[in-house]
Amino acid sequence: MGNIHRSAVAEQCLKQLLSQKGIEDKFYVMSRGITKASHKNMTEYPKHWSTTKPILENLGIDVEAFKIHKATLIDQLAIDDSYVIFAMDELVFNIHEKSLLNQFPKHKAKIKMFSVIDGADSFNVDDCGDCPDDGVLHKLVNEKIVNTIRNNFLVWIKKEEE
Repeated sequence: MGNIHRSAVAEQCLKQLLSQKGIEDKFYVMSRGITKASHKNMTEYPKHWSTTKPILENLGIDVEAFKIHKATLIDQLAIDDSYVIFAMDELVFNIHEKSLLNQFPKHKAKIKMFSVIDGADSFNVDDCGDCPDDGVLHKLVNEKIVNTIRNNFLVWIKKEEE
């Protein structure tokens, strides 16, 4: 919601995947939040970062990028310029007063749950913000994001292009 964890991890993972495949120039990947964060990125939350950093390193995600990540709110320009927008949970998708569908109803066709990449109708990627030192939750959340992207994104995007 505040663009410091889930979407930032997805952004970094997706950038790495596209770079490894040599197709990073075909996509522009950005993460945005629907609510203002207190800090610019997760490295500024010591408990959160100390729990998440080793998990991301074990998953092969470049943690240096998180030091320069800036929490950024989604806006009309980002929506207009996007091919697809993924919501990590139903709160961000359509429940919160600032949800994507509430803010941008005219763009409903391009706003999707992150779970569509996995072929699922709907699953939520939990927000770790309320449990900064819960290593089990952080591991599950980060593995879900990384594995969904690594195992399914290129297949999903190919289907979308057909």
